[in-house]
Amino acid sequence: MAKPNLKLATVRDPAREALGDAIADAETARKNLDDARAAAAKAEEQVWAASDRVTALRENAAQARPADAIVAALAAGNTAIAEIDRPAAETRAKIEGAESELAAWRRAREAAEAAIPVRENAHEWAQRRVKDAVAEVMRTADIDALIASAERARDTLVEQRCQLMEISEALPHFSPERKAVEAHLSHAFLMHEATGGWREHPVVAPWRNAFDQLHVDASAPLPAIATEATVVILPANGRE
Repeated sequence: MAKPNLKLATVRDPAREALGDAIADAETARKNLDDARAAAAKAEEQVWAASDRVTALRENAAQARPADAIVAALAAGNTAIAEIDRPAAETRAKIEGAESELAAWRRAREAAEAAIPVRENAHEWAQRRVKDAVAEVMRTADIDALIASAERARDTLVEQRCQLMEISEALPHFSPERKAVEAHLSHAFLMHEATGGWREHPVVAPWRNAFDQLHVDASAPLPAIATEATVVILPANGRE
């Protein structure tokens, strides 16, 4: 009889696997975009350098006055035209070579610049995939347990506020106790939900940090969820 395999199998998490793939694709897309931008910048530098070389060669050719050299050679009886024309031919060849190089760098610049918007679009889509994949990982949080805990806390809060309302009616009108109860009941404790103030609550920070970290690390953990509501027992005088 074969012995059972007691090794614990690694639990697969499809959501995090998909996120890991999306992050890797986004990183590749970002690198491709960076390469295109760097290539375009390098080509731009070379275009200006090649243009300067063409300009310098043309200026040197104009200053060399090749016509004067040809006239002098012919006047001296030299009819070896290849020899006479050699300096001018060499100058023309240098200029043509520099112009050809300039044209090549211009084509390279155009190719690199054309690749940028294509790669920008690919990077944008890759980032969207990461965002969608992060959302799928966030779905794995124990949301049902948090909702149940919030409902228990809400029920407890409703019960305590009802008690405070009942007690306040039995308290002397201008007593410190009644003023304390009325001040508590008049506080708009849920106003932060309407104004967006909940974003600044300390309890939100771990979730926001986890959300941000998941965009670069598929193994980043989600915060632990407190599933037990805190129940506050009111003393006999109605004050906490």
